Amino acid sequence: MKLSQSVTYAVRAALRLAECSDSGPISCGRLAREGNMPERFLLQILRDLTKKGILRSTRGGGGGFTLARDADSVTLLELIEVIDGPIAPSMPNNVALPDPASAVLRETLERITRNARRQLATITLRSLCDRSVLGEGDGEHHHTAGQTREVVHQLHTPDATPPRPIAPMPGLPLATPSVAAADYSSVHSGG
Repeated sequence: MKLSQSVTYAVRAALRLAECSDSGPISCGRLAREGNMPERFLLQILRDLTKKGILRSTRGGGGGFTLARDADSVTLLELIEVIDGPIAPSMPNNVALPDPASAVLRETLERITRNARRQLATITLRSLCDRSVLGEGDGEHHHTAGQTREVVHQLHTPDATPPRPIAPMPGLPLATPSVAAADYSSVHSGG
């Protein structure tokens, strides 16, 4: 799974607002400068987050943006879906696979998507600011806020390590799916 640049800006801005929640509204210009983000582009993202009730906008001198809800109630899934729309499995329309292979691939992508959505829904702004618990494989890894922000940054960086290919399913050629966050073994073990 790869986050879009827009989602990354939304997460960075929301993290900054969560970190500064006691200091009042922060202007779009300040968020853009501190986060090294284009202001006009960021403004549209902030407006989208405001329309969905994640942020609150205050006009006038000293105005800007604040979180409309507690950082514990805003999830990474919510931020992603406000900006990029629902996370859904997808295959190109022009892929012609035999019926059994197509059904297996579709069901697998749906399972991967459900698992990704479930995991993203557990990651809140608070966990990204304080200390994040992200499950990987059989164990859980604790990341500091700085490490987690670096992971978020790397997810959208073009030169980041590419996702590893998923082992082929019986009857299907080796492919790298667009939802690379899944672990093939957990998909086929019913997890």
